Amino acid sequence: MKILKYSLDLYPKIELNIYLRFTLVIISFLWLMFNLMPLFPQAFSDFIFLFPYLHIMYSPVCHQELQKLICNEFGCTFLCARCTGIYAGVFIFSVVLLLKTSMPAYAIKYLFIAGIPIIVDVIASSISIYTYSKLAAFITGTIFGSTAFYYFYIGIQNWFFEKKRQVV
Repeated sequence: MKILKYSLDLYPKIELNIYLRFTLVIISFLWLMFNLMPLFPQAFSDFIFLFPYLHIMYSPVCHQELQKLICNEFGCTFLCARCTGIYAGVFIFSVVLLLKTSMPAYAIKYLFIAGIPIIVDVIASSISIYTYSKLAAFITGTIFGSTAFYYFYIGIQNWFFEKKRQVV
C-alpha cells in the first residue's frame, strides 16, 4: 500500500482581500461581544434592554441549556460554552486573516480532523466517561471554529472571485 504525502506547495495560495478580512473581523467581534454582554452588565448598562432580543437572536444557533452556559455573578452568556468557543475561534482566526497577506489552501480533510475533538468530547461526556466540562467544550469549539472559519472564508473568497470573473 502506497502512502501519499501531501505538500503545502500542492495547494494554491489564497489571496486575501483586505476589505473582506476587515469586515469579517468586525462582524465576528460584534457577534462574540453581544454574546458576552451579560457577563459585564455594568459595562453595557445602556444596552440591557437588548438582552431579551439577543437571547432570541442567538437561540437558532445554540440550544442554550442553562447548565452549559458560561456564567459569572452577573449573568450568563447567550450561547453555551462550545458555541462560545466556536465563535471565539472564528474571531481569533479572522484576526489572523487580517494580519496575513496570503494563506495556503488546505485540503478539506483538516476540517473533519478539527471536528474530531468535539465528537470525542460529546460522546465521552454523554456516556459518562467523564463529566461535562465547560472548558473542554470551549477549547474544542475554538479549535473547530477557527478551522471552519478558514474554509468558510475560502468559500466567500472564491464566490467573490467568481462574481468578479463573470462581470469582466
